[in-house]
This record gives sequence, C-alpha cells and structure tokens, in this order.
Amino acid sequence: MLGIWSHRNQRKKKALADTKSQYGRVADENKALLEQLEFTQRENYEVTEHLREELLVKSQTVANLQAQLAKVCL
Repeated sequence: MLGIWSHRNQRKKKALADTKSQYGRVADENKALLEQLEFTQRENYEVTEHLREELLVKSQTVANLQAQLAKVCL
C-alpha cells in the first residue's frame, strides 16, 4: 500500500512540476506578446500622427487654392 501512495505522490509531483514549467512558458510568451503589442501600438500612433499632419497640410493647401480660385473667378 505504501508503494501505491509513493507512486501517486511521485505522479502528483511530476504533474505539479509540468504545470509550473508550462506556466513559465506561457508567462514568457505572454510577456513577449505584450511587448509586441506595445511596439505595434506605438508604431500605429506614430503613423496615424504623421498621416493626420499630412492631411492637415493638404487640407490647408486645398482651402488656400479654393480661396485663390474664388478671387480669380470674381
């Protein structure tokens, strides 16, 4: 009977060690994914800001050209 309990305890210890190992891998993967997410969000923000500024400049240029056209047509 003692041998059965010893075997069960060994299986439980192995299962616990496997679970801890899997947790460590998942935690590492999660950390890497969070870092990728932060990088992507930063990059997206920078691209969005650049495009917003470019759109603003082009909108101002169009408004200026429309104003000049309105003067010429009068």
